[in-house]
Amino acid sequence: MMSETITTLQKKINSDLKNIYSAGPTSLVQTFNYVISGKGKRIRPILTLLTSKSLFGNYKKSYNAALAVEILHNFTLVHDDIMDNDSLRHGKKTVHEKWDTSTAILIGDAMLAKSINILSESNYDDKLIKSFNSALLAVCEGQALDKEFETKKDVTEKEYFTMIEKKTSYLIAMPIELGALAYDYPL
Repeated sequence: MMSETITTLQKKINSDLKNIYSAGPTSLVQTFNYVISGKGKRIRPILTLLTSKSLFGNYKKSYNAALAVEILHNFTLVHDDIMDNDSLRHGKKTVHEKWDTSTAILIGDAMLAKSINILSESNYDDKLIKSFNSALLAVCEGQALDKEFETKKDVTEKEYFTMIEKKTSYLIAMPIELGALAYDYPL
């Protein structure tokens, strides 16, 4: 039963993500849809939706937040791929490899803007927006620490765990928090 629910939600998310950005400069629309069509499991938006469903009986109020979370996550991957000079993501060329670094930076920025627009246009309250933005900043701080550690000779275990918490854990905890905070959102 749970795996059917998750599969159904994954299909709905995948379908709806394809419709998020269809009008704009061709280079951005094409690149956005290339990134968003990746073979990810959609764990973060699923966490948002399942949290909302478990607390409030449905996930409708959290659905737009879940889409914003997935777009944000993909934004972080595009920029992370540039910084790490990765050439593949889920078996596909990374954006900076398929196009170029400038396109990758631009689409990452557009994805960030799109995710924030989804939240603001959905009239979520300040607590939800603050949770989203706090996690975004934490991820940036985690990435900065990760880059700093590349040249640091003696990274402590505590420093490493701080970096991982910011870079990874926040993008797991925030979607859950958004699922709980979305309840106040008027349908």
